[in-house]
Amino acid sequence: MIPRYQLPAATIQSVSSPTDQSVVIKPNQNFAPNNRFGELAAALSKFNDPLQKMMLVKVDSKNKSAFVSGQELALNYQSWDEAVKAGHADVTDSPYFRKGFMEAKGRLAGLTYAQNLNQAYELWEGKNNIKFVEDPATGSKRIDQDSLLQFMEEVRKGYLSMQPEVGHDSTAPDYDWYEGFKPKMEMAEINLLNHHTAYTQAHLRESRLQILDQEVAAVIEQGFSGDDLKTKLDELKAEARFTGLSKPQVEERIQNSVIVSAFEMGGSHGDALLSAIDSDNPAVKQKILQAQKHIEDEMWRDEERAYHRKKSQRSEFVRNFKSHILRSLMDDPNYRPPHELEAQAIDAGVTDLPQVVELMRKQVLEYQVEHNVAGQEKFYADLYAGRLSEQQILDSTFLNPTDKAQALKTHFTQADIVKHEAVKSAKHILTDAIAPNKLESLLMGTTEKGQQLSSLAAEAQGEFHREIWTLQRTQPEIAGDPIALSQQATQIAQTLKAKYQKLKEQIVSGTPATNTTPNSSATHSQDEPKLLQTRLFQSRAELKQALADYKQGKGKLKNYVESHSGMTQEQFEAFLQELNSQFE
Repeated sequence: MIPRYQLPAATIQSVSSPTDQSVVIKPNQNFAPNNRFGELAAALSKFNDPLQKMMLVKVDSKNKSAFVSGQELALNYQSWDEAVKAGHADVTDSPYFRKGFMEAKGRLAGLTYAQNLNQAYELWEGKNNIKFVEDPATGSKRIDQDSLLQFMEEVRKGYLSMQPEVGHDSTAPDYDWYEGFKPKMEMAEINLLNHHTAYTQAHLRESRLQILDQEVAAVIEQGFSGDDLKTKLDELKAEARFTGLSKPQVEERIQNSVIVSAFEMGGSHGDALLSAIDSDNPAVKQKILQAQKHIEDEMWRDEERAYHRKKSQRSEFVRNFKSHILRSLMDDPNYRPPHELEAQAIDAGVTDLPQVVELMRKQVLEYQVEHNVAGQEKFYADLYAGRLSEQQILDSTFLNPTDKAQALKTHFTQADIVKHEAVKSAKHILTDAIAPNKLESLLMGTTEKGQQLSSLAAEAQGEFHREIWTLQRTQPEIAGDPIALSQQATQIAQTLKAKYQKLKEQIVSGTPATNTTPNSSATHSQDEPKLLQTRLFQSRAELKQALADYKQGKGKLKNYVESHSGMTQEQFEAFLQELNSQFE
């Protein structure tokens, strides 16, 4: 057990009394003069003071040791009674031992109270419910702290009522425990009071600054700028200072509000707003320069986006415009765009509309001539059968100017021949000998091969017209003899029927066509002439022109064929295929 120490009840005092009654003791004397016992008492009294101090130091050291031991024990037990029951404390222990225990428990309770108080404050409804009251001392309004004090008192009472060292009425706590609890409690409440004051002030300051933001935005929305805007902003600064805001806070907030509005407005309006907050402050100048650069960059990006948007719209219009022109030219090669469309094209940036239309017209005509084989064959058949008028020849897209002149010459020279009934009869024979309906009746056999057979029929019809046309051009005497012309037409028709009937059977049966090219060793005998020794034509365009000349009975190709009089029709077609393959 830790021994209990008590201070002495009284210090040493002189108790001797003088025996000589005749000696007079002055008021300021403690003993009679010339008294030996008095002198002894005085000597002992001088010795008593340091002795007493030494004894007090020893006692104080013992008490401090007991106090610290009590504090250490408090870390292991919830209460003094629990420590006594465990045998680690006793009622006979030094009171400093218990005092150390209880004060330590009180300090721990004070720390826990501080945590509970802060947590309750965060959930307190009055945290943001700021009220103002009149302050008689200053004559102005101040923040009402009474609600916070009442809140802290309620939290404190509730906390104390749950402590075992305090009674249920929270009025009679253990003295030593409360000595440890009180400093922590007071510190926690003072800190919360200061925090709440700073929080409410910051909340009020931010509220005032937000109101200032709204006022600045309202002034800008009213259209003020330049010196007028500066004047309005100065008025707002003065009003804001009266609400308790500092000058730096007000100026910085107004500057930020104007910069934000400048960002939102952008362009020249944004630059005008920035000029209203010009300042000599380097930091403010830097902020304004950054804002101006941002606005300029955004203006450039807006212009770039507008340019690309307009370019995209122009490209879309041009595509639609060209598509419309193309469809119109396909329907009518003589199409001319209306004035309204020309105006739209100019607005879209198409300033060379006439050139564009003419170029597209040329491309359409070339495409139609190149791909309209059936129309081309019909035109030549009608031309050399005399069924075309002079105007139809002139309007033709299948003839160049030179060919048109030659065709008109032929047309005029045959005008009288065409009028004869015999020639008309011969023309009827030519037309009916291998008419399209008869040819299709001959060739069409299955729906599966129908597309190939239809193409074959068109090819047969075209070849028939070419043969008759060549006959009329090369042998004018036959063209003027209906009987001879009818015989030749019948012979040509029978030859073509036999040829295309065989091709039809190959298509229907799926049998590969026999190789009839001039280079095939299977179809050429040793005595057959080698058709192509050197390249006759240097380009596909030259070959195409030679074919057109050949149809009119002239040109290099015609001369070459005439020089090979033994060439059959199949050999001629193979020869053309070989010529065409040279440019693939």
